[in-house]
Amino acid sequence: MEQYHFILPQIDLKSIAVIRAAALLAAWVIPFFVDKYGLRGYPGPLLAEFSGFWLASQAYKGTTTSAVHALHQKYGLNFGAFDVIGDLAFGAPFGMLEAEKDTVPVPVSEEQAMKSYGQKDMDLEWSTLPAIKLLNETIPRTSFLGCLPPQGKPLSEQDLTSEALNLIVAGSDTTSRSFDWCYRLPCCAESGCPKRLQKELDDVLRVPNSTFNTDEVVASFDRVKNVAYLQDAINEGLRLHSTVGVGLPREVPQGGLTIAGKALLPGTHVSCPSYTLHRLKSIWGDDADEFNPDRWTRRGDRNAILKYLAPFSIGPRACIGRNLVMMEMTICVATISHPYRLVLANPDQQLECSEGFVRKPKNVHVGSMQRRL
Repeated sequence: MEQYHFILPQIDLKSIAVIRAAALLAAWVIPFFVDKYGLRGYPGPLLAEFSGFWLASQAYKGTTTSAVHALHQKYGLNFGAFDVIGDLAFGAPFGMLEAEKDTVPVPVSEEQAMKSYGQKDMDLEWSTLPAIKLLNETIPRTSFLGCLPPQGKPLSEQDLTSEALNLIVAGSDTTSRSFDWCYRLPCCAESGCPKRLQKELDDVLRVPNSTFNTDEVVASFDRVKNVAYLQDAINEGLRLHSTVGVGLPREVPQGGLTIAGKALLPGTHVSCPSYTLHRLKSIWGDDADEFNPDRWTRRGDRNAILKYLAPFSIGPRACIGRNLVMMEMTICVATISHPYRLVLANPDQQLECSEGFVRKPKNVHVGSMQRRL
């Protein structure tokens, strides 16, 4: 349970009562994420803003080439992920994309803040996060928490805080890093992926021209969700560079377990690192270390290998936000890949990452060229 209830450290994570309560809470939250088509009203407005930042990153509007703004190149995907999740959890974004910065609540006076430790009623002057302002105002649209099925009684303030923070902490960095890999990989590939992807997107979206309108540029999920090659490219990015590459631990139940001929005693912690699973040549072929979206169709059946793709883990403890993430990535990759040709500043540069629980790609300078057809 430690891996999943990290927001409320005060509770006894191993007690039966807490485990049952966690199961009930999960059963209450999960239905919202299961129906991916019910999520359609949430990412759209923020992804329109995301597309707006991409267009604004052009050095000179109307020219054929542009350099991505250095700040957005480094932090834009994080800003976008936080804003989408803030919009989902609180009913409105944090405003990070627009402000080009993230903010945290900090006391105006460091001296007064130090004096306040241990003082229950001491007033401090704070700079506040937009999210706090949103929670204290009437929000004109329904937030994520307002869409959950009624339970007969309201959740406690602690549970509401936990669920909102869970969305922000658990979903922001992983989403932005996954998208980071998926949009950088195609422009590095030599397999013709970008041109083929643009051709298939042209069949469902209008052919881009020199006059852009943000509302027209943002790809509709309903129009691009069935573009098979788009899903193949996203799945290939998630496979090759698993954002969470480690294996999430599972405990062998009473009675023991035998896996691949190995007997495991009850209570043993086991895991299968997704990075290792996703690069097994016995499953993915001799080119398992290469980016190749065509691997998903060369056997004639995507489902034959799709069952081995586990970027969100599997089973009852798998990521409950996976449908939302796939929707975000589908819209984002289509929106950015369709009107632009992405190029590496250094075509010979290898994609490197910082290893950790979340595998983070290191800086790669990417430019964009507007398609003119």
